[in-house]
Amino acid sequence: MPWTFASTIGTEIGLVGLSFLTGMLSARWLGPEGRGEFAVILLWPNVIAAVGNLGIRDALVYYQAKGEHQQSLLDTTALLLALVQSGILVGIGLLLVPYLTRSQSASVQRLSLQFLAFIPLNLLALYMLGLLRGQLNIYAYNAIRISVNVIYLGSMGALWLLNAVNLQNLTYALLAANLVTASWATGRAIWNGGLTRGMDFPFIRALFGYGVRNHLGSISNMLNQRLDQMLMAVVLSPSELGWYVVAVSSSGFVNLVSRTLAVFTFPKVAGAQGKSVSRQLVGVYSRINITGTLLMGAALMVVLPWAIPFIYTPAFKPSILPAEILVIATMFLAIGQNWAAAFQGDGQPIMLAKAEGISLLVTLAGLTILLPLFGITGAALASVLAYGASAFYLLFHLLQNWEIRIPDVLLPLSPRQFMLLIKTRLGA
Repeated sequence: MPWTFASTIGTEIGLVGLSFLTGMLSARWLGPEGRGEFAVILLWPNVIAAVGNLGIRDALVYYQAKGEHQQSLLDTTALLLALVQSGILVGIGLLLVPYLTRSQSASVQRLSLQFLAFIPLNLLALYMLGLLRGQLNIYAYNAIRISVNVIYLGSMGALWLLNAVNLQNLTYALLAANLVTASWATGRAIWNGGLTRGMDFPFIRALFGYGVRNHLGSISNMLNQRLDQMLMAVVLSPSELGWYVVAVSSSGFVNLVSRTLAVFTFPKVAGAQGKSVSRQLVGVYSRINITGTLLMGAALMVVLPWAIPFIYTPAFKPSILPAEILVIATMFLAIGQNWAAAFQGDGQPIMLAKAEGISLLVTLAGLTILLPLFGITGAALASVLAYGASAFYLLFHLLQNWEIRIPDVLLPLSPRQFMLLIKTRLGA
């Protein structure tokens, strides 16, 4: 198995496992209500950062993979844009967060404001990691992005030993972990190429041109994944939100294969020489993704009914049904994400924007109807409808764009084919 793929699949397993472990510990320690409050604290700074980055990370991946600009220019541009954008976004957060958290306790409101410090750390890490990914510098990319989870888990362990686990200390521990990761990513990226004094404003315009077109889909994708929790944070109790967060976390393992492949699909399709080469790449990655996603989804459907009460305590039994439904939703999401990465690499981010726009409309309609009727179970059903609509839209245009046959992208692989394609196609 190629070492770059082994490194990436290992990192993705680690990321999912560590996220699951930290989520499980915070749920057990804080209970449903406290876990819901913690979700509110993290929610709005994450949303603001996701909306406000304007797709620059993906634009940096794209132009880095193209290899048409000096490394020092890429490094300098990434650093300055991260700093300027984060300053603007933090100011916006200071205005919006007090209003958005007005129904929460005073401590939750205060910690939500303090967690706005996450925004510059997040943008720095994302942009610098984007450069490493565009270079296919996979080892450094994987090591840095998993570090935040490792450091956060270690900090949680220290808090537990000191008998100091509470909302405030967990929030500060997560900020500290992001600070270390952002510093490492920035130092590592700049070490590769250094900085330059001059700025290439046509290049900056090109970054925003690609990024904003791509970001239309990214915003919709983020809203599709966050809109349910955003509405719950306003209209439901912290306990209900805590149950739903656990359901989302429990279904997240389905995305493992898709997240791994996306690391390769985007830059490799971007660097492909000719339509026939990119067509072959898309078919290979799609079938690997379909196979792995179906296997992961089936396994989760079997284990979740007993795993959730055992792992999170019986207080989280209301999470079981939404989690089962969200497994199906995440399967659609994982399959569509791989195809979206192919369109991004082909210089067609607008396809992602259109697919996510359709999905967002379905999400809004689904939540409007199903959330009041069925609560958190209704929100899970809305996700199935939304992600399914997005995946089918991308499939339709995938078949047209690459003139590819349905079996070449949808037919699952045998175990032997699965391992053979990984060995032959996912090398550095």
